[in-house]
Amino acid sequence: MTCAKNEAESDKLINLFTEYLDIDDEFATLLINEGFSTLEEVAYVPASNFRNRRLDEETVDILRSRAKDALTTKALKTEESFRRCRTCRRPTSA
Repeated sequence: MTCAKNEAESDKLINLFTEYLDIDDEFATLLINEGFSTLEEVAYVPASNFRNRRLDEETVDILRSRAKDALTTKALKTEESFRRCRTCRRPTSA
């Protein structure tokens, strides 16, 4: 069961990275195998951590930029959803 759980978690991360970083499954798997498990890690770990993993500076910059953009977009969507929810709960004045 642990193996199936790990595989499901890996699939989830692959989907996350391919969707938000616009990379293929193979590259997403490389990031996961190198220890990345969140968009925050991709966006904010020191660039030197990537270069230790044999990624060139341009690729690192692109990945970090895409991850930051994705996090910003997700935060804006969450904020918008929160605003709509608050608006729906406001009592109407009689």
